[in-house]
Amino acid sequence: MGGATIYQLEQVPISSDEMLTVHCADDTPFRYTVANYLYKVDDRKEAGAFLRDSLQSLDHGRGLVDIAHTDTGYVRSITFHEGFREACFAASYVQFAKLLAEVTVASNPTSFSDGRLEMPIFMLNEAYDRKFGDYVYTADGEFITFDEFIRTMEADVPYYLGGIMNYRC
Repeated sequence: MGGATIYQLEQVPISSDEMLTVHCADDTPFRYTVANYLYKVDDRKEAGAFLRDSLQSLDHGRGLVDIAHTDTGYVRSITFHEGFREACFAASYVQFAKLLAEVTVASNPTSFSDGRLEMPIFMLNEAYDRKFGDYVYTADGEFITFDEFIRTMEADVPYYLGGIMNYRC
């Protein structure tokens, strides 16, 4: 497998001593079920810009996400507005619905008992919540998928960007 990025996002500014580090995953379920190891990003400014660009592409130019920057050009905070969640998941829902239909057609007692549904169900679950994609490290010290974060985030509240790590699985 590959890897992805973990973004620390909290509703309050994050001090340097509260930043996500490679040791934050020690002895967590994330470390044992998803990530083999974490490592620091080479360029935090570039990683923040990548997140900014990714979110703006999901926004489709509708102004549903605002990005605030520091004086030096780093991403400071992100505010998601009403409608962003739906815009974000519009394309993945089409894929999810297609896979759900395929699983439904392929489901029968034999395919259920002989394991042929394992990969189609894995793909369906990944379409809903990408377990091996980007993650958010929360104020509670938990690692949640980026999809879960988008589903549960509060609209019109700034989320401050803290530490950024990459992980390998």
